[in-house]
Amino acid sequence: GVTGTEPMTPKPDAKDTALKAALKMMAIEYPKEHDVGDLFAETCIARNLGVEPAELDAIRAISARLVRERQPSFYMEQQYAYADATRAREGAERVLALVGRLAERIRGGGS
Repeated sequence: GVTGTEPMTPKPDAKDTALKAALKMMAIEYPKEHDVGDLFAETCIARNLGVEPAELDAIRAISARLVRERQPSFYMEQQYAYADATRAREGAERVLALVGRLAERIRGGGS
């Protein structure tokens, strides 16, 4: 089990899939790359979806950071400590929560 002291390698990132699913629901073609945080934020602004600017800035930062950190740790070029994994999980959970709320608005047609 994880004790909080040994290094961890993160699992594939759910936030990529969540952001791409949200873009797909909005009928936006996205590039075949991992970090679509900027495109997601720009689309939310352009479509006036009512997402707070601070939340969009956080999504951009989380997406960029997780993409930047994932590859070296995946290939064991860099250790991923328990605290890093916890921060990555919390960031992914924040993205998933926002995408979930946004999906409800899009499907329900509400705001």
